[in-house]
Amino acid sequence: MDIFDQIIEMKWEDGIRTGLRKGKRVAREEVVRELLAKTEFSDAKIASLTKVTVLQVARIRKKLQVK
Repeated sequence: MDIFDQIIEMKWEDGIRTGLRKGKRVAREEVVRELLAKTEFSDAKIASLTKVTVLQVARIRKKLQVK
């Protein structure tokens, strides 16, 4: 394998990691939206359950209120 093949493989692996991170973030946000819509849990409780920050929960709550 030459240097170009190694670079291509490294970029491909980086793209896979980036895609997985984005997918996990999108999934967590969806769970947060569902919990906000269907429960009376506090932002802190939702953050704890979904492994996101309270600030992220508050931002999602704010986006939902605007709609």
